[in-house]
Amino acid sequence: MTKTKANTNINTKAVRLSTEIYNFAQMIARGLSRSTSGQLEYWARLGCAAEDNPDLSIDFIKDILASKGKDRRLAENFKRERTAESNSEVVVSMMPAFKQRYKKLRAKQKTSVNDAIEVIKANPSAGMQEEGSLAGVCIYKFDRMRQQFLLAYEFDPKTRILLILGVHENFYRDLKFRSS
Repeated sequence: MTKTKANTNINTKAVRLSTEIYNFAQMIARGLSRSTSGQLEYWARLGCAAEDNPDLSIDFIKDILASKGKDRRLAENFKRERTAESNSEVVVSMMPAFKQRYKKLRAKQKTSVNDAIEVIKANPSAGMQEEGSLAGVCIYKFDRMRQQFLLAYEFDPKTRILLILGVHENFYRDLKFRSS
């Protein structure tokens, strides 16, 4: 008699893959302490998110997926360095990936990020709602000294959870393309 894990509600399907892809996934999975099927599922999610959101870089999508997968109890309250009058009923929390990137910013960049946070705090629909595998995530784009920043967040009426902060990597290429 074969033992199975109790209370598993995962439906699985068999899929045919080339040996080459399977072996590559197995090798990568070992290095990341994942199962081979877990690695393949991760690649599938990443690919779907990339196709659904072609304006976002793969690295930014990876960061969003990693933040979405983290326990929300890891989020810390976001405290501005300068205080201003704001909607105190809304709680703004930041995930560790956001906190790490925010700490590396210069003072003027932090001011711009703080202003962006105030915008999404007052109007959570200011950001663009993502689709597909990133459903539930909003991306708010803002400029700071000719550089476009992306702020990924989730929200409900009482909270805003800051997932990740990044720079739009293709912004200058796009700007050059539009100028010519």
